[in-house]
Amino acid sequence: MTVSGDVFCWGSDKLGQLGLGEGMRQMSNFQQTAPRALVAFKQKVIYEIAAGYGHGIARTDINELWSWGLGTRGQLGLGRTSNAELPELAHLEEENQEIYSIACGLCHSAAIIGNGYLYTWGYVCCKLTHSGLTEQLG
Repeated sequence: MTVSGDVFCWGSDKLGQLGLGEGMRQMSNFQQTAPRALVAFKQKVIYEIAAGYGHGIARTDINELWSWGLGTRGQLGLGRTSNAELPELAHLEEENQEIYSIACGLCHSAAIIGNGYLYTWGYVCCKLTHSGLTEQLG
């Protein structure tokens, strides 16, 4: 990501984790060997990007949350458990809340939003538990 909010990617796109729209159509392990602009964000200003094992999420200047790549555990936040070759707009339960920060894990994603809540989605396998409690960060 550049200081102006442009996004470039490279590496393996076998799972669609680069968001190029080509990786999942390839029968072999597609490798993007040189930095390539992520066309889906050409008209967007990206503030923050996070990457998990096979997926990514991005936060824009106008408070949008985009996700792409491996989605079989719900880690994309798109309301389904399938992959996304290109970035797609995700929605949090709390509408009209500013997104302060984002993060990705192996098979999950997270966002801290304006009301102080930490939202997580996907499959959490590393002792992060919700235990039915709602706690506000502050």
